[in-house]
Amino acid sequence: NGKVSVAVTGEQTGLIQSAADLGLLPIGWEFAGLDSIRMGLEAEKGDDTLFTGELVFQDLAFQNQDSSSMGEKVSLGVKIDGKLDPAGLIIAADTAINLDQGEVLYDRFYFNLKENPFFCSSKWSYNLRGRHLQLSNLRLGLEDILTLHINGSILKRGPDWRFDLSSKIPRIPLKPLFSHFILEPFKTEKPFLSGLDVEGAVAADLKFTGTGAKWTAKGFFRWYKGALLSADHGMSLKGIDLSLPLWYRNRMGKNPLERLKGVLSIRSMNLSLLPEQGLDLSLNAGPNLLAIPSPTLLKVPGGKIRVGPVAIKGLTWTSPSVNTSLTIDSVKIAPLLAGVWNRAVRGTINGKLDPIDFIKGNLKTAGEIRAKVFDGDVIFSDLGASGLFAGTPVFKVNARWKNLSFSELTAGTSFGRIEGVLNGYAKNLEIAHGQPQKFDLLLETVERDGTPQRISVKAVDNIAQIGGG
Repeated sequence: NGKVSVAVTGEQTGLIQSAADLGLLPIGWEFAGLDSIRMGLEAEKGDDTLFTGELVFQDLAFQNQDSSSMGEKVSLGVKIDGKLDPAGLIIAADTAINLDQGEVLYDRFYFNLKENPFFCSSKWSYNLRGRHLQLSNLRLGLEDILTLHINGSILKRGPDWRFDLSSKIPRIPLKPLFSHFILEPFKTEKPFLSGLDVEGAVAADLKFTGTGAKWTAKGFFRWYKGALLSADHGMSLKGIDLSLPLWYRNRMGKNPLERLKGVLSIRSMNLSLLPEQGLDLSLNAGPNLLAIPSPTLLKVPGGKIRVGPVAIKGLTWTSPSVNTSLTIDSVKIAPLLAGVWNRAVRGTINGKLDPIDFIKGNLKTAGEIRAKVFDGDVIFSDLGASGLFAGTPVFKVNARWKNLSFSELTAGTSFGRIEGVLNGYAKNLEIAHGQPQKFDLLLETVERDGTPQRISVKAVDNIAQIGGG
């Protein structure tokens, strides 16, 4: 009747060894496990050819040369059901892949597949003549952690494969994602992560277009009803709602005028050096760029400061850079020194740092900050830091002071009483571990009519200790 049916089944067929002999497995990797296979084919003249297949591995073990990737007692199942249109040379199929037993380590990422099985399924079609792959609801992820949906097409045009794909992560709790992909893999290297608590739900959508050599990704990452808390660092961010625009391009080109626009809203922001306050920011993104286009007013003890605009460039590169500025206008000193100085200090701080540049863990600034205090002026410039992401960051500053009243400066302190007018500087001051490690210091008194120049014995002793290290 012109109909053909074929069925093939097998167990422990040595499929892994056969794949190794044919060079189908990665060089240097070791594989072992029990396999079973089932295949079926049904063809009839003038009609579609139906096919089915199922491949199962039990107790699968694998390992690369340096043991940075390995798996033990893994259960892997692959299933496909489809048909071939012989006239149009179109294959259409449903495919599913599941790993639901065993343990897998990839670099520093560990997965218990019994607790969080990996799954992947999709409907797809492939036009053999046009070399056109169409994906319909490709769904993959780790159960109870992450799910990703992908739809779109991949098309061969000349020497290049062109793709137009839409991906979506539906709304999921943030805590399991943070634990598996950030906290556990990096907490030894970044100890501060252990004291970090996150809350809320996240989602994302990205559209990928282009070719393998030149492509673009655009979309949004969203954080709903979030919180970021760290008691160790005195940080509390609550009521976070974020729509973060993302735009990546793997090759530089002409920058378009359009921007992706997003927002960040924080109901309550409580940081160690700032009073509690809310925050609302507008965000926009261009190719490899994220910006806060408007200045941001922040309350500080004694007044307000203005930060920005802010531009973050090269976000997806190994060395992103941040450019911004800081303006301080008549901020009162007394509240800033309330926890440091044992009495109220009159005075204000003014100045502007522009630009402020941050790259590769190093901070550089231009401009100066001037404090009118102790009847004189203290001017800070060249504020910066190096190794901010290292274990021992170094903070740097140049400072000079003029016409400071010694009596105002030392009154009520344990340093000892001094009278007179002080000028001087601290050049190339470097501070590490909370202690000065390098500086060029000059302290000099200036004669001033009506101002005595006197110093107590206690102050002399303390100055001698500073000079002697």
